[in-house]
Amino acid sequence: MIKEIETEQKAAEFNGLIPGVEYQILISITTCGQLQTIEIQVRTVAAVVEVTVRITNVLFTPELKDKNSQQYKDFVQEFIDNLTKGLSDAIQALFRAGKLSISITSIEEGSVVVNFSVAVSTNVTVPVSDVKESVSDSLKNSSQFVIDAQNTTISDRDSCQPGLNDCSVNGTCIRQNATYTCQCNDGFTDTSPSVPGRKCEDIDECQTGNNTCSDLAVCTNTPGSFSCRCFQGIVDNNPANPGTQCPDPNSCFIKQTNICDLSKCSTMDVSECNTKKAFRIKATLRSRKFNNQLRNPSSVAYRNLSAEIRSAVVKTVQNKLMDDNFNITIIGFQNGSVIANLLAFLDINSNVSTGTLLSVFGDALKAVDNQSFANVTGITQAPTPPVREDSGFRVSTIVLGVLLGLALLILLAMVVAKIHAAKNSGTYSLNSIDTPAQNP
Repeated sequence: MIKEIETEQKAAEFNGLIPGVEYQILISITTCGQLQTIEIQVRTVAAVVEVTVRITNVLFTPELKDKNSQQYKDFVQEFIDNLTKGLSDAIQALFRAGKLSISITSIEEGSVVVNFSVAVSTNVTVPVSDVKESVSDSLKNSSQFVIDAQNTTISDRDSCQPGLNDCSVNGTCIRQNATYTCQCNDGFTDTSPSVPGRKCEDIDECQTGNNTCSDLAVCTNTPGSFSCRCFQGIVDNNPANPGTQCPDPNSCFIKQTNICDLSKCSTMDVSECNTKKAFRIKATLRSRKFNNQLRNPSSVAYRNLSAEIRSAVVKTVQNKLMDDNFNITIIGFQNGSVIANLLAFLDINSNVSTGTLLSVFGDALKAVDNQSFANVTGITQAPTPPVREDSGFRVSTIVLGVLLGLALLILLAMVVAKIHAAKNSGTYSLNSIDTPAQNP
């Protein structure tokens, strides 16, 4: 069945469609002379009753399973005609008006088992219970077919089974007895609320801002949800819930007492701090305009500005200070206009003063922004390595200690011997001063 409707309205109404049937709709839209075509599948809303009946007075043949055989077609037509004749007047009226349909699902052996469905439009006042009762009566009272009542069932169809509804893949089917309704899943918006849950479009939480990602994280939209990931080079403080707690390397850099200890907020390697003299520098580029891309170390804007600063500063400062060890590590950028936080490194034994470095660095930075200025906000220096003892000196010290020890032992022995002799003679003399003799 093909129907065509041409309209300038945003909606079109199709009449005379059979209930419970899926239709293919081709929509052609002409806008500003350009044609756009959209194809959608729509199932007409209906309450569907499933019926299984066993007929004992018909001999089963293999042709009855073949829907293309003439015997199958003749039997189906005969069965539906006989069934509708036995329906109540109200139900027959619905059938003639196209608001009730009867569809044979299959014919099986034993003797002949017919599986069929009865679909009735949901916008009629006749209750489904009346439809069930009328179908049951028609089967029992059939003058042409002998029905096995013990093997006849009439029940509401579960239209939420796959293939029996037109709910969106991003929606949920909700069974309502013999019919159903649909509802868009969380994270999706219903763009056709008059027939809910059929057209569910993804909500981009990353665009709407309805997400929990850190300002220093990448937000990625996913069907019905989103994911977060800290910018490359920034430590994730809560990996169990990625991208929600990403510390700002700039704040960490400013607050750190040891300006080389950035491992808590950055994954960058600043190991030069262990072997070189390091200066913490705040460079302000007053002519530059900050944008959020400069918060992301992996963005093109961040990489370009970092490369521009290195290109302008490193070689120039090396030449002017005659120190090939000079280098810089850019920690990050902040608003106002653009502030670059960085570490500058010199040789550990460099005698360059802070003022000289700042003057040379500031002049070089003018190539990036002629209104720029810089401040040194901290200095750190690697600890002085311990003095290495000379092995010869260590040996001579040990020998001298041994000799002094021997001398003390000899002196002690002499003192003891003299005391012993004096005791035997009745005279004690520990010094060269004479003392009076004493009688024993």
